[in-house]
Amino acid sequence: MRPGTRRDTRSGTWFGVWLLLLVVPAALVLQGTLGARVLFPVHTDQLSPWRAEVDPARLAALDEASWPLATDAPLMFHPQVLAVQQRAADGEWPLWDPHPLGGVPLLAQAVHGALNPLNAPLWWLPGARGYAVVAALQCLLAALGALLLARELGGGRAAGVLAALSFSLCGFLAVRCHWFQIQGASVMLPWLLLGVERLTNRERTGAGSMALVAAAVGLSFLAGFPPATVLGLYAAAAWAGLRLLRARAPFKARAARALRLGAALLVGLALGLPQMLPAAAWAESG
Repeated sequence: MRPGTRRDTRSGTWFGVWLLLLVVPAALVLQGTLGARVLFPVHTDQLSPWRAEVDPARLAALDEASWPLATDAPLMFHPQVLAVQQRAADGEWPLWDPHPLGGVPLLAQAVHGALNPLNAPLWWLPGARGYAVVAALQCLLAALGALLLARELGGGRAAGVLAALSFSLCGFLAVRCHWFQIQGASVMLPWLLLGVERLTNRERTGAGSMALVAAAVGLSFLAGFPPATVLGLYAAAAWAGLRLLRARAPFKARAARALRLGAALLVGLALGLPQMLPAAAWAESG
C-alpha cells in the first residue's frame, strides 16, 4: 500500500469518528432543536392552575410520559433564563430581576449560568429551543474531552470512541440534559483531568496545559452548579497526587509541575469568581 493511501484511510477513519461524535448528541435532542418539543421533564399543562382546564385524557397521557419529580426546569430555572434573556435584549448585565416581589438579585442566583459562554444559545434563541442546543453542545464537549483523555493515556482509536460515548451518554449526564447547570459543570471533568495529566506526567508542562486546566475549572464554576465542580477538583487532586508520586523525575521537577498545576487551578478559580462571589454574598446575607 502506498504511503499516501494509508494516510487517506487513517484520515477517513478519524472523519468517521468526528462525524459520529457530532451526530449522536444532535440526534438525541433533534426534536428540541427543531422546536417540535421542549427539553423539560413535564408539560406546563400538568401544572396548576393550567391543569384545571386540560382534558383528563391528555393529562393522563402527559403524566405517563413525564417525570413529575423533576419540575425544577419549568418552575425555577426557565423564569431566570427568561429574565437573563430580557436583560440581554435590553443591552444590560443580568444583575437584577425586577419581577418577583419587589425585585431580587439575578446574577447572584448562579443556577442560570448567565456568564458561561457555552450557554449563549439560551440567551439568543427564541423560546425554549436553546435548551436542546446547549444539551447537544455539552454532550459533544463531554465526548471530545473523554476521547482526548483516553488518547493521552495511550488508548487507541476504538478505546477513545468507547470512552467518548460511554461518558457523554452515561446515566448521570443523560438524565440531566434538562439540568444544563449540572451537565455543564460535569462535562468539564475529562478536560480538567487531561490538563492535569499533561502537567504532572508529561514533559508538556507549558502554558497550553495550564490554560486547559484553568479554562476547565473556570467554565465548570460558571456553569452554575458548584458541587459538581468541587467533585471534579477532588478527582483532579487525587489524579495529580498519584501522578506526581509515581513520576520518574527528580523532586525539583515534580515540585515545579505541582506549582504550575496550582497556579492553573488558581487562575481557574479566578475565572469563576465573577459568578461565585455574588452568589456567596447573597447566600450569607440572609
